[in-house]
Amino acid sequence: MLSLAKILPIMENKYILRKTPEKGEGIFAIRSIKAGEIVMRGIIKETLSKNDSHASQIDKNTFVRHESLITKVNHSCVPNSGIHVNET
Repeated sequence: MLSLAKILPIMENKYILRKTPEKGEGIFAIRSIKAGEIVMRGIIKETLSKNDSHASQIDKNTFVRHESLITKVNHSCVPNSGIHVNET
């Protein structure tokens, strides 16, 4: 089985999974991302009743937990990207 760090640059050519000395694994951009460009696609695993340290906020009062690598995206108090939920 291939490691995620080897698969990611091939799949998206936008980001890579790296280990950090203090925070564990995280997703890092490997090139500039254009405004409006999709960075990553994720799947919502579950909707939560409240926020927690592993939740993603998808609107004012809705928090979810994702599957896959989106869980490795680091939090920012000054974000330059966000989550768009597609209705299916």
